[in-house]
Amino acid sequence: MGDKGIGYVKYIMLIINIVAVSFPAIFIYITTEKICDFYTARSFIGRTNSIPKKPDWILVTTILLLVCLLVSFLLREFVYRERMSFVYSSLAFDFLTSCVLMMVLNFNYNGILFWVFANIIYYVQDKVKMIFMLLAILIYVCTDHEFLTINYHLYSINDYISYYNANTQQYLIGGFNVLESLNIIVFILFCIYVIQKQQGIIEKVNYLYSQLSQKNEELENANEELKQLADIKEKMGKTKERNRLAREIHDTLGHTLTGISAGIDACLTMIDSNPQVTKKQLEVIAKVTR
Repeated sequence: MGDKGIGYVKYIMLIINIVAVSFPAIFIYITTEKICDFYTARSFIGRTNSIPKKPDWILVTTILLLVCLLVSFLLREFVYRERMSFVYSSLAFDFLTSCVLMMVLNFNYNGILFWVFANIIYYVQDKVKMIFMLLAILIYVCTDHEFLTINYHLYSINDYISYYNANTQQYLIGGFNVLESLNIIVFILFCIYVIQKQQGIIEKVNYLYSQLSQKNEELENANEELKQLADIKEKMGKTKERNRLAREIHDTLGHTLTGISAGIDACLTMIDSNPQVTKKQLEVIAKVTR
């Protein structure tokens, strides 16, 4: 799956988390209004360990924080994607915003951290990624609602769901559980796609490396052949020059010896009749010989 496919998975995960985060805030607000309208607050409070002081404040704050997360995602994804300083800053902002969201909801939903995990896996480099991941996993484990209720009085969405009849409770609990399960499933799929993409990149790098090694080997062979051709050309040049010099020496020496021989023959012919001319001719021959 390419970048578009991974992007679609991120969009789906973002939508699931927006719905899952909005559900407790909206549901608690609506249920509180119904409790007040039907004057059943006394019986409801008697069945719960804790209730929120301002459900309307929870709803408004949740919506504002979700808008902040959405804006951060859009800026990171479409505007400042290549500016890693902004990417890291926005990831830190998402992490802090998610922690505030969980606190506002009294940790009734902490699956929003999977959204932070997914972005960390996608954007952050390996060394820094491990630090973020370990921190996020630690916070995820420590923000479990059931775990925190051991030491703290937290309101529970299940108490508000129990206000309704049995059939409605099943639908509400089932729907909320489905959202949580879908969030985890999509996160796992996202991790698989990212791992596959990285594996594909590794395989491509290995293939390109093997191709580069092959080309380097071919280049070395070509260089070796060029060296051999250069040596052959140099030897041929030397041989050609030697032949030229030998031919010049042969021709010059041959002509000279021929001239000397002819001059001596002429001297032999003229020595009795004209000794003076013969002497001059011998001087010329001696000069040529030297």
